[in-house]
Amino acid sequence: MTTELTPREAARRLRVSLYFIYQSLWAGKLPAHKVDGRWRIPAKAVDERLRAQAERQQQTNAPTQSKRRAR
Repeated sequence: MTTELTPREAARRLRVSLYFIYQSLWAGKLPAHKVDGRWRIPAKAVDERLRAQAERQQQTNAPTQSKRRAR
């Protein structure tokens, strides 16, 4: 498995636009470094972001208890 991803690969894995990835890089919201002038993003950081997205989605889709009283 690759330990570093290009911005394009990260965008595909996260299912976001390439522009969003670059915005995140420039804002320092996504850890990365440059190699020969090109961004490299740790695969671990992308996997953590995917895990966090999945957890948030599970929380929003979790069934809530009905506020109605049983009759």
